[in-house]
Amino acid sequence: MTDKENRLREIIEDFENRKVDGKATIDLIKDLTGETVDIGYLSEYWASESLDTFVEKLLVEHIVDWQLIDDMRAIELIIEIQENPSKEGLLIRNSTALEKRYGKSSGTVIGKIFNTDIQDAKMILDELKKETRIFL
Repeated sequence: MTDKENRLREIIEDFENRKVDGKATIDLIKDLTGETVDIGYLSEYWASESLDTFVEKLLVEHIVDWQLIDDMRAIELIIEIQENPSKEGLLIRNSTALEKRYGKSSGTVIGKIFNTDIQDAKMILDELKKETRIFL
């Protein structure tokens, strides 16, 4: 585990053990990860995910140059998702970048990869490239 992961776990555990209040915990998480966490989510994350998954999601390092994703890189990101379906952080990082790059709503990439019969990464990319927005 990295130092950041250990520190984030410590922050969350201190909150859960009532050593630190919610506002201070949210501020500490923001300082460490850059992410703003809702107090409700912080208090109840354990009902839907493990501490490991929660920490992984908070420490996702997003792809900042998503505009530069070409076909080859997009296929690599899709394959990475297909090969690592249990890695929440990776799913978030890759799908967010692909959704931004191809102008799709949140959840579209994961849906195309896991909820269709399409397994070929190139065919999934072709689907992402299709214009599906309605302009008024």
